[in-house]
Amino acid sequence: MKQKEIVIDRETSPDAEELITALFAVKRVNGIEGFILSYDEFSNKYKGTYAFQEFLSSLYHLVYTIDKCDVCFKSFDVTIYDLEHFDDYANARYKLCDRCKFLHNGPFRELGMRLDGDIAY
Repeated sequence: MKQKEIVIDRETSPDAEELITALFAVKRVNGIEGFILSYDEFSNKYKGTYAFQEFLSSLYHLVYTIDKCDVCFKSFDVTIYDLEHFDDYANARYKLCDRCKFLHNGPFRELGMRLDGDIAY
């Protein structure tokens, strides 16, 4: 998984945009990408500021590129909405593109052909 971009869906102040960028800033070590700040560190650092209050009401999402679908082996992009969603997605056993997810939850399910393990959503 590689962070492709941070998308801010609604107009916000430059200070709130800086906070969004700071929360989702990543560092790559030995090919592994991770967030620089945890949410607790971020919250403790900026809590009580006007920019933090505006950040809490901001709409944003992250776009990640997944190297390969676990069924068709093609790369694809996925939208992540918050850190909890990121953790669930990153720790899921299988990561499927939209096409394979549809097939897995539709026709394959009816035929009893299911993957054994957590599927990222």
